[in-house]
Amino acid sequence: MNVTTLRHTLSQFVTGVKSLAPNSLSSQGNTLSHLVLSKNELSEVPTRAIKSLKNLDHLNLNENRIHALRASAFKGLSKVWTAMCNHNKRTNVWLQCISFQVTRLTLYHNQIQSIDRNAFDGLKR
Repeated sequence: MNVTTLRHTLSQFVTGVKSLAPNSLSSQGNTLSHLVLSKNELSEVPTRAIKSLKNLDHLNLNENRIHALRASAFKGLSKVWTAMCNHNKRTNVWLQCISFQVTRLTLYHNQIQSIDRNAFDGLKR
């Protein structure tokens, strides 16, 4: 991995993170492209913390406790190609209005009970 790649990637290796402060990642807004927040205790997508990440193209939220993907979960993220929300094992995952340009959305090993019938209306075909 070269220095340029390293500078644009942030992995959270500390486990037990329950939330991120609203502006905790704002200094990385124009440079961060790859964010890994897996194996934590996030109960929801940290929307306010990630909304300023204009160049984010990969978001990994695997193995947290996320129980719902709400309409505003990815608000402000326009370049995300891959969003991974696998193994969110605490409760169920509901989808509502996923409206960002995503190429790959993975949700395996969840206990999905329902998917809003308009959940994917915002995606380009």
